[in-house]
Amino acid sequence: KGIYKLTYEQLTEMGFSNFNNIGVFGYGYMLPKVNSDSFYDDLPERNIIKVDVNNDGAFNAGDYLLFYAEGPDKIWYDKNAHVYKHENHDYSQYAYYFVSDQGTWRGATNVTSELFYDVEVDTYDNIEVLEKDSVNLMNMGRRWFWTHFDFYTTHNFSANFPDLIVTEPVKFSINLVARSTVNSSFNIYINNVLNNNLIIDNVSGGSNGIYAKERTADFQVLSNSKNINIKLDYNKTTSVSEGWLDYIRIIARCKLKMNSDFLAFSDSKSIANATVARFKILNTKSNTRVWDVSDPINALNINVSNSANETKFNRSVSELKEYIAFNVNSSHPSPIIDDYDLGMVKNQNLHALPNVDYVIITYPEFKAQAEQLAKLHEKNSGLSTVVVELDKIYNEFSSGCPDVSAIRNFMRMFYERANNDAEIPANLLLFGDGSFDNKAPMGKNGNYIITYQAYNSFSPSGAYVNDDFYVMLDPAEGLMSKYDDMDIGVGRIPVKTTFEAQTVVNKINAYMSNSHFGSWRNIVCFVADDADDSVIHQEQSKTLGDKVMNLHPNFNVDRIFLDAYERVSTVMGMRYPEVNKIIDDRINSGCLLFNYTGHGNTKTLAHEIVVDLSQVNSWSNINSLPIFVTATCEYARYDDYKLVSAGEQVLLNPNGGGIALFTTTRLAQAHSNHTLNMALLDYFFMRDANHKALSMGHILMGAKNLIGNDANKNVFALLGDPALRPAIPQYDIVTESINGINVNEFVDTLGAKGKVVVKGYVRDNLGNKMTDFNGLVFPTVYDKKMDYVTRGNSGKPPLDYTEQMNVLFRGQTSVKNGEFEFSFIVPVDIAYFYGSGKISYYAHNYITDANGHNFDMTIGGTSDNPVVDDEGPEIQLFMNNDEFIAGGITDENPILLAYVSD
Repeated sequence: KGIYKLTYEQLTEMGFSNFNNIGVFGYGYMLPKVNSDSFYDDLPERNIIKVDVNNDGAFNAGDYLLFYAEGPDKIWYDKNAHVYKHENHDYSQYAYYFVSDQGTWRGATNVTSELFYDVEVDTYDNIEVLEKDSVNLMNMGRRWFWTHFDFYTTHNFSANFPDLIVTEPVKFSINLVARSTVNSSFNIYINNVLNNNLIIDNVSGGSNGIYAKERTADFQVLSNSKNINIKLDYNKTTSVSEGWLDYIRIIARCKLKMNSDFLAFSDSKSIANATVARFKILNTKSNTRVWDVSDPINALNINVSNSANETKFNRSVSELKEYIAFNVNSSHPSPIIDDYDLGMVKNQNLHALPNVDYVIITYPEFKAQAEQLAKLHEKNSGLSTVVVELDKIYNEFSSGCPDVSAIRNFMRMFYERANNDAEIPANLLLFGDGSFDNKAPMGKNGNYIITYQAYNSFSPSGAYVNDDFYVMLDPAEGLMSKYDDMDIGVGRIPVKTTFEAQTVVNKINAYMSNSHFGSWRNIVCFVADDADDSVIHQEQSKTLGDKVMNLHPNFNVDRIFLDAYERVSTVMGMRYPEVNKIIDDRINSGCLLFNYTGHGNTKTLAHEIVVDLSQVNSWSNINSLPIFVTATCEYARYDDYKLVSAGEQVLLNPNGGGIALFTTTRLAQAHSNHTLNMALLDYFFMRDANHKALSMGHILMGAKNLIGNDANKNVFALLGDPALRPAIPQYDIVTESINGINVNEFVDTLGAKGKVVVKGYVRDNLGNKMTDFNGLVFPTVYDKKMDYVTRGNSGKPPLDYTEQMNVLFRGQTSVKNGEFEFSFIVPVDIAYFYGSGKISYYAHNYITDANGHNFDMTIGGTSDNPVVDDEGPEIQLFMNNDEFIAGGITDENPILLAYVSD
């Protein structure tokens, strides 16, 4: 912070020609996290001084203006703890200000000096902070550190206090970090004298444990030298022990004396010792001014007395004030005006935007794709939308400086002015990848759309990344308490290039266009890890599948328990090759929901690697994209720019993969994962007032708000379009009769070789037959539920479970005026015990679709009226293609082609 100069020549070079109403706008420091804390909405105008060098009454060549500006980093006095504290900006190394010819030449308000005083003050608190944000230990969290102590175990630092009062103690606060499996320590030397041996506790060293620990040394010493040298010596207790410096904060008492063009000062001592103090500043000039900048936007120009190289003024000291003394005619520095991201800013007014259903915030280069997506939702979903470039939000809501609170405050603007729930935006999309390196220039190191990172940077699970911050909008929220609720759905599309952006939009377009109907929309697949260390994952997946089977029988549950298959020992470890193939087949043939429970990481699912990146990239299912739920660890850690996680690639695969993921970005807890997974299923199958599926954003929002105070929910994110709805069929299909008997009265048993005739119809959400529905229906008849048991490959108890996936008949017939009929012969390879079979329906009319089920039939035994079928199927055989002629020549690797009918 300090006094800065803008010259007539600089303003002219910027393009200004009208100098009647020049103004400087903006502010420094980070925005507050808590919603109810005060902040500047829009851009406040700063106080400036116009310096007319040639005294001609005009602002022209040689003239300049001065203004006070805060930097990005903040130092403040905690009046409760009676200590100074500091805060580095988490998102920027710079503070940004705007110059306009629509200002008012706003000067500081003049205030007179008090007539009387209790004490004279000629000293102040000189505060020096040595800190650089250079290293993020785990590539996660907001905490960054500076000097590394490893090969070099000793580092030196220095600070200079020209007018140090040597009889007053110098206060130090030094925060140090160590990673060591044995307690380690730092020796702290001040001016070559050992002052402190700071012992830091050990860590376990495990990959999932606390990465490092920290400790702060607070102490004070007398120094007879204005030059203060700090030596830090790390005592390595193991060969792999290492340490880091976080910061050194020094508070020294110094004479109030100007040694440069300006002096920023405050005095904590005077608060307790007087009501009014006379401040005396030495080495000043006749044109020295003093501003009270405690409120930096509304600076007060204090009426001072300048004489004999001293400046004096009287001010109340009932609370700590911040002042800056400066010489008007000195050569003050100019702000940076020619950096790559600076220049002319077009007029904008985001505050004038109307409330809409869907807000898309995009990295500028992806604006075309973001607008394309917005138009898709306007056309297909009937949503009102707005697309806003991220830098414009910064310009208007955080003085041009990157800040997560700017995005949150932008969304809160809509939230606060809504007259009812219907006027609140339903969803927010962040269109661009994010990074743990939020200080990187926009578009560098993965920093396309800024991320909210937890303050914690030491815990693999506690150092979460989370976009929920942007949509927690009630007054007391903002600190990501486990009690905070989301008010708007939110999702992120983590793209880094226009190609990736177009890829995802194309996939969403295909998914929304309903051009890829199919009974895959009836299938919900649950995959469970084996019992390497516990049976918990199998039991959880079983519970999830049972929930869908019991509460949502229109859908068919496909279970893939790893432990139900042979586990093979390879040179690379244990593997389930059959499971890899089954999962690939399931993805490529399609399913509505693919839900995995178990171990995982950024590259694979399960220790046995049943899904890896090569598989994800090989999936070719663009016409049947599932929604993924991965109740595992960090499968979609999108904020590490040094890798592309498997979860991200599921979404970015241009030929298939998934359409969206409810997924984890950090280490997670199995029990809490299951709690959220159960809640997700509740909202996944929920319908809105129009009997439509909820949007992806509202599914996750509802689930997180439902489970309440569980911090584990912070590691879950939606990667995908939050306004997109799952492809859940909208209408119902009803069985009307079986073999001519009303289904409500049908009690016959369907046995092997018996002929079955089924009639049914499609009905709307009010229960009425849809006589205008003309299309196709795809009935699938399943045999009874069967009991199975896993193998117990890991020596843990095997798991009992049920499935109803044995298909007796799969067919297709027409739906005319909402009605349909089909028939089939019960095959001989049924399970001959008696039990309820299931008819599963899927239908579409090329515009919309429907599904349904029926359990009102008992299957078992042999029919009393078996159909005699003495003829085998008709088979036509070819090689390579159906133009092959018997006796023809094939290549070395021919394909056998068979047409079979019966």
